[in-house]
Amino acid sequence: MTSFSFTKTLAVSALVAVASFNASAGLIGADVTLQAFDQPRAGDPLRVTSFDSRTTVSDAVEYATVADITDAPYSGIFLPEVNIGDSFIDFTFVDAGARRFASLFRAGYVFEFFGLNDSGLVSASVDRANSNIALQDFAPRIDGNNLYVNFAGLSVNTGSFARINLTGDAVAETVDPTDPVDGGSAAVPVPASALLLLTGLCGIGIARRAKRSA
Repeated sequence: MTSFSFTKTLAVSALVAVASFNASAGLIGADVTLQAFDQPRAGDPLRVTSFDSRTTVSDAVEYATVADITDAPYSGIFLPEVNIGDSFIDFTFVDAGARRFASLFRAGYVFEFFGLNDSGLVSASVDRANSNIALQDFAPRIDGNNLYVNFAGLSVNTGSFARINLTGDAVAETVDPTDPVDGGSAAVPVPASALLLLTGLCGIGIARRAKRSA
């Protein structure tokens, strides 16, 4: 591979790497529903509430603290204040008192997002710097545009809080690495003197081959 071809290959690889990074989840402006779910044991069917909670994500708090969900089978699951940002979800137990989530296989909340700006949710993680609840690393789980957050067995009280960070998949853009308009580098013209030198070297090589074969 020539030096020019190798340099061009590196440039294209760098552009692809930049184009494929994870971006903000783009939640602002999307619609969302919040429901409670539980699963008593592994292998049991997932049970999800059906109360109406659809709203649009904005800079304001999407869900203020609401009444406990006490209707069976959701006893032991209660709702905190929920604030959704462009790439995070904050849970704040403003007036929970000393409470404990049901000790089931899974119990918590499920968010479903509609009309996301990018291509969907990619990853979810617990933000340890903004959480004082002992959520496990696997507590947040993404399934399509649904986010499940498992609080099963955890204790909370007034002042408990947690944050889940979310990322989306940035839309890759096709970039011509030789086009300055696309942010690439224009091809460098070869000077005429260099072309003359190259022609001369080729001529010398041909002459030497002819002499050897004579």
